[in-house]
Amino acid sequence: MKNLSKLSKTSEYIGKFLFYTIVIILSIASIVMTLTTLGDQSDIILNIAVLAGSFIVIILLFYLLRALFRPIFNLNKNVQLKTSNQITEKEFKTKWKLSLICSLIFGILFIIGTLGLSFLLMIPHYILLNKTKGL
Repeated sequence: MKNLSKLSKTSEYIGKFLFYTIVIILSIASIVMTLTTLGDQSDIILNIAVLAGSFIVIILLFYLLRALFRPIFNLNKNVQLKTSNQITEKEFKTKWKLSLICSLIFGILFIIGTLGLSFLLMIPHYILLNKTKGL
């Protein structure tokens, strides 16, 4: 039982660490893109609109990621509820499956993003190979 508690706490810590790390990285990226946009514009209304849009995007990303990560790092609480018989076996299995699905979605998002970035980086090499084919 101790190993189960340690494992569920480790899962909670990893989920929270990943959540906050991703939120911080996305917030910094959004702020940097906003600052570069603001440097190009001289219209005050446009600058205010860009700042407001950036702020709204950060808030939307935070809530979207929180909805994805909450089942992942709440699994510790669900394990504790199950071990103290406060939830049924069916409820626990449903919450566990939801946590597993969210974990898979999170993993797939990074795989797709990494694969897309690698394809994007290979495009210039492909064009270069096609142009040097006849040499």
